Amino acid sequence: MIQNMQKVWKGIDVSDCQGKIDYAQVAAARCGFAILRSTRKSGKPDNFFSANLEGFRKYGIPVSTYKYMYGKSEMESAKEAGTVVSLVKQHGLDCIIWWDVEDPSLKALGRDKLTACIQAARGVIETAGYRFGLYSGAYVRSEGWFDFNAFIDCPMWAARYYRGSRVIQFGELPDEAKKPDLGRDLWGWQHTSTGRIPGVSGNVDLDICWQDPVGIQEAPVKSGILYTVSIADMWTQELAQAVAAAYPGCKVHRVSILDAGGIELWTASVADVWSREQAEVSSQQYAAMGISSNIHQVRILE
Repeated sequence: MIQNMQKVWKGIDVSDCQGKIDYAQVAAARCGFAILRSTRKSGKPDNFFSANLEGFRKYGIPVSTYKYMYGKSEMESAKEAGTVVSLVKQHGLDCIIWWDVEDPSLKALGRDKLTACIQAARGVIETAGYRFGLYSGAYVRSEGWFDFNAFIDCPMWAARYYRGSRVIQFGELPDEAKKPDLGRDLWGWQHTSTGRIPGVSGNVDLDICWQDPVGIQEAPVKSGILYTVSIADMWTQELAQAVAAAYPGCKVHRVSILDAGGIELWTASVADVWSREQAEVSSQQYAAMGISSNIHQVRILE
């Protein structure tokens, strides 16, 4: 069992496979968070996404969402990410979007191509203002499906089942010695697919996490030091806003441009990210659409 004194939150992840859920019973069982499947392979929303979101919200259970990845090219992955962004925006959900990399067909893409596909999805999600997280099994890392180091700054949710098909009751903590090893700290661990919790008929995935799950609903930090992909550097807010108005999701910031000696300008940013590598991916994506941009390391002032 988990032996240390680090606080642990217990939760579930669900899809329409669980059918109709009694959210009052789930809440009474002290479920600490729920992660909902966003869209199906077709791109259509999970059949119970709206009902699950409404139900968990009603009982104050923090919610985020995941997308099972099928895309075999950067374009397909970006399109998948776009459907998820549209869905969460439609429902006013501000959360981490977990990118689920486990479909066996993805391994055949090779390390570099799969890494690029995941990065393409990440670019779309972060450009839209959402945080990007990764989900995969420990075996995905050990088999080298993609470059985990390329996502070292992403929250990581991992799966490892070690108790076979034994039914596990909600609240039963896993053995910490069996925690998946992905070479880094984990946000959470999906420790069984044969879990049971009051309010859900049959099996459900059980998870634990080591960070307050309320954080899965937080928007990205809107201040501090980061990288912007700017399509306009202006001396006034009005000019930057005029440019930004032509690009959905574009944000206007007053910034101190650290890589230019701290000059203060207004930028129209199509992506606010945490590393130059992420910024370059987004910049390349916009370049492919014929939109030029500047990458700056900045301190956001407003």
